[in-house]
Amino acid sequence: MFALLQAPSRAVGQQFLAAFEARSGRTVWRWPSGSCVIACWSVGDHVLAAVVATPDGRREILALDLADGALLWRHKLTGEAAAARFMQARRFI
Repeated sequence: MFALLQAPSRAVGQQFLAAFEARSGRTVWRWPSGSCVIACWSVGDHVLAAVVATPDGRREILALDLADGALLWRHKLTGEAAAARFMQARRFI
């Protein structure tokens, strides 16, 4: 299971993409967005893809390994990202 989480108030604005074990709810990994805002994300067979907005107003797409959350690649976007499988990010606490 995967979720977009908002960090506690001491780290204002920080977001995390997180993977959880479905049966126990144990956190498997967390990927911090740093100074970027996660705009949308989607889970595929082996990767979690996300579109992030950088502090300078640009957008990037990135891929995280589903098994361990490792950043596989990151690419700057020149247009708007749109795909049927992308989910609009929502703020969760």
